[in-house]
Amino acid sequence: MTLIPFINYFATGVEAVAATTNSETKIFENQYGTAKVSYSEDNDQKHLDWTIEYSKSSSELARQVGFSLTSANQKIIPENISSDPSNLFSLDTTSENQPAIIQTKATKDASQGKLFFQTDYITSLSIQALENEFQTDGTKNDLLAGQEPVTVSIPAKETQITESKTSTTNSMNTSVTDPTTEASHAALVSDSSKQIMSKTTTTNQTTTSTSATGSTSTTSGTKAQEATTDTKQVVKVKHRARVASAAANETTDAARDITTLTGSNKMAVSTTDGKTIFDSATLTKDGQSIDQADIQLNDNLLLQYNWSLPEALRKNIKAGDYFNFKLPDKFTIVAETLSGNLSDSNGNIFGTFTINKDGTAKITFTKAVEANSGVKGTLNISGVVKESQNDNPGKTEITIPFTDDDKIIVPNIKVPNAKALSKRVVSQTDNKDIKNNQAVVTWEIVANQTDSMMTNGILTDTLPSGTTYKGNLKVVSYDVSLTDGSLIQNSAQLIEGIAEPDTKDKEIKLNLPTSKKAYVITFDTDVDLNQYPSALDPKDLTAKVKNSAKLTSKETGDVTADATATFGSASSIRKSGTGITQVGNTSVANWKISFAKAGIDLPIGTKFVDQIGQSQSLTDEKGNAVNEKNLQKLLQAEFTVDGRNKGKTISLTKDSDQTYSLVFPQGISDSFDLILYTSATGADTSYSNKINWNNNGNEAKNEFPRPNSGIVKTSDKGNNGTILSTDKNDGKVIWTIKVNSEHTSIDSWQVVDTLKNAKYNKDDIKIEEVEKSGSTPKEVSKDFTIDYSDTSFTLDYNKATTSEFIITYSGTYDATKWDQVISNTADYYYTQNKKTWSNKANNEFKTPGDQRQMISLSKGGTYNAVNNTVGWEINVNTGNVPYGKNGTLTDKIPADQTYNNDVKVEDSSGKEVTGLKTEYKDGTLTVSGFPVGEKDNYKIVFTTKVTTQNNKLAVGSAKNTAKYQDDLNKPSSAEATVEYTKNENYVSKTAERNSNTVHYTVKVNPGKLPLKNVRLVDSDWKYLKMLPETLR
Repeated sequence: MTLIPFINYFATGVEAVAATTNSETKIFENQYGTAKVSYSEDNDQKHLDWTIEYSKSSSELARQVGFSLTSANQKIIPENISSDPSNLFSLDTTSENQPAIIQTKATKDASQGKLFFQTDYITSLSIQALENEFQTDGTKNDLLAGQEPVTVSIPAKETQITESKTSTTNSMNTSVTDPTTEASHAALVSDSSKQIMSKTTTTNQTTTSTSATGSTSTTSGTKAQEATTDTKQVVKVKHRARVASAAANETTDAARDITTLTGSNKMAVSTTDGKTIFDSATLTKDGQSIDQADIQLNDNLLLQYNWSLPEALRKNIKAGDYFNFKLPDKFTIVAETLSGNLSDSNGNIFGTFTINKDGTAKITFTKAVEANSGVKGTLNISGVVKESQNDNPGKTEITIPFTDDDKIIVPNIKVPNAKALSKRVVSQTDNKDIKNNQAVVTWEIVANQTDSMMTNGILTDTLPSGTTYKGNLKVVSYDVSLTDGSLIQNSAQLIEGIAEPDTKDKEIKLNLPTSKKAYVITFDTDVDLNQYPSALDPKDLTAKVKNSAKLTSKETGDVTADATATFGSASSIRKSGTGITQVGNTSVANWKISFAKAGIDLPIGTKFVDQIGQSQSLTDEKGNAVNEKNLQKLLQAEFTVDGRNKGKTISLTKDSDQTYSLVFPQGISDSFDLILYTSATGADTSYSNKINWNNNGNEAKNEFPRPNSGIVKTSDKGNNGTILSTDKNDGKVIWTIKVNSEHTSIDSWQVVDTLKNAKYNKDDIKIEEVEKSGSTPKEVSKDFTIDYSDTSFTLDYNKATTSEFIITYSGTYDATKWDQVISNTADYYYTQNKKTWSNKANNEFKTPGDQRQMISLSKGGTYNAVNNTVGWEINVNTGNVPYGKNGTLTDKIPADQTYNNDVKVEDSSGKEVTGLKTEYKDGTLTVSGFPVGEKDNYKIVFTTKVTTQNNKLAVGSAKNTAKYQDDLNKPSSAEATVEYTKNENYVSKTAERNSNTVHYTVKVNPGKLPLKNVRLVDSDWKYLKMLPETLR
């Protein structure tokens, strides 16, 4: 049978009530997060300020929340978008379906915040939430795609009547509503009115629209002069509007019901209510008729009347005459009364209206009806579906009186989340608490969660294989909320006298009362997991217990629902090394396999794989070799100790030299520990061992205790990281290594010493022995060997000892290299009982930084636009530092310039010097011959020609670098940049404002450039008029 996940049932007796309050409205609430919306009227009384509070759950993939907006099936583009925290949202208009306010960044973390935006004053706002989840391949999936939009309705408010000019058509929108509310439907109603009027108005008509918890649209014919395009005539219309407004409420001596006047025989006739001005009426939700459609509580509805005054009747209507009518019985207002004017955009008031709490209504006409022909229009009233007394799901009739034949609308009132039958697992035995593969499940069945009548309901629950009825059957009835389909908890009633099923029954059958109540049935079952093949599969170890229920009734027919309880294994296995023991000359590694059973019993054929490494072999606790048969006996005793795994056995088989299998022919029902021993007689200091069961397990280690024998390394240059001072930077170093200062008993040792950026003095090495702590070191001349290279040596000591040894030696390094790290690393290896351990020591220091002085340089240049040349100047040694040998200054000429062969060297007094040598070759100017040991400063001056096309003035800039070096001082350099011509060199402009006059001053060629054929153009003025007489 197929489970029906959602069934609709419908109700009667529902009212539509005009909305008056703003409360928080839930947009969504699920495992992905929550969102709710509220609004308030903006200070300008023309806009609505909206707030959406949201929270987003954490997720493995990045997610992004957003909201799209509509009103009356029209897209809404929000304004003034902001958020708290800031910059969380932006408007995305790239969607092909609907613009959306969407988070600027998709995230995985849980978050919450507030979104703020503004809309025009609209009658309702539908909000469609989205939550995009981005897949690893870059695609996205909207997690809320199946959710219906949430609609918030806004009550109408009184707005100020304004005037507007028009040449052919005069129009005005007015909204009047319950004085206790502030929200308005003007925007939505205005759109609706325009659509209607486009079908009925002509160029000689005036359009009027008014809202009474919605809107009214009125049209009438006008006199020809009032429809003219002449400006004076338009002014007359406005004046006429004010006069009409002032006289709007003037009445005749006796107000009359227009249905009694001459010409009323031309009115439309309602069979039930008599004469009427209403030609037709519609009741819509989101612009769509609700006739035969589904609606829910809190849906926003719009009642729209089309009305007209027959001309034969209109001619006899006087100010004060009226028409009485009544709203549908199921459509009421919240306020005591609603009232307003029927007027157009020029202020012509055609009448007033009043709507009372009981739904009675009255339109009173003014003199404007006497003066205009063809009066007709629409009346729109909006409301919200509210729950009324005696509501029942199903179809309901809404009769709209005072229409031709009293139009009847038949909507389907739908219970949200309605379910004829559902089933779930309330609880089940936790995997860790399963014993002998026996478990318990508590089931819950909910029947008739629809708030509709169920006749002769029969519930049948068929228990699956391996499941038997345990008891605790309980049946409780509930009322169902028409608002959200939930069970009303305070309506719960325990149904007494339910016969307890027999534990042998494979089917539980209940006859439910004929009622609109929902029934919640709970009961317990025992589950024998041994009856599920998947639970007995060593590689599966799961059991899915699926239970189905069926409800049969007159209304539903056969409906099924099922639920599944899934059981599995929570067992774990771990291996640990518990130490190495020494038995005589034999080392024995101790191991423990710990199996913690939880959940389903491990079935027949379960196998653990034990893998030992490093040529180990299985032994007993004393290190004696043990065969598989004897070892199996030992393991069997441990497997069944204290009565565990009673009646079950363990089998040991050798798969290879290093791998053993532990097989359990009858399975495993209890936790246990197994103790194993292996030989550890090799040279390794650490031994490993692995256990595996269905890809569960681990690698364990046993390590021999490390003998306490260390190494220390020092030098006469200081500790690690020392930066040598200049006086200590002599290129020589003495290192000292100490090993086994702990005087540990070791069989042999070795030191491998490696230098970096230094060399050994091979004849300098000395080895000393300290036999006991505090004794005098004695030089060692035998029992060791040593092998050298320029940057390393290896020293082996091949005799058992408990002594400390001191190794001293010297080395050299290049002291002329600045900031150089000199390092020495010693690796120490020592052996005990055929097992070798190692330690390491390091010492390093750094030569000082460059301490040399530097010949200072500075450089500059100027551009001469007259001859298109650059004059360069280099100042050398203004700090008066002694020159070293081979002093040389070089200057590479820029690529766009050519050297003018005019270099000149001057001393500090400006006198030209002839003792220095200058040379220009391959684009580089070189000055040499600086006097060694002298401290004179010099100025070097030369010019270059800038190469341009057609000898035009150069633009841009040029960069040039001079460098100096000698054998004594640090190299130095100086860079200069020369700017060529700029815009301000050609023309500049300033402005000074005095009241409404601006005085401009234009300077041409302030840079005194050699210009030709100059033409000055001053243009692109905006909002300015030149005064020619001021030009000079």
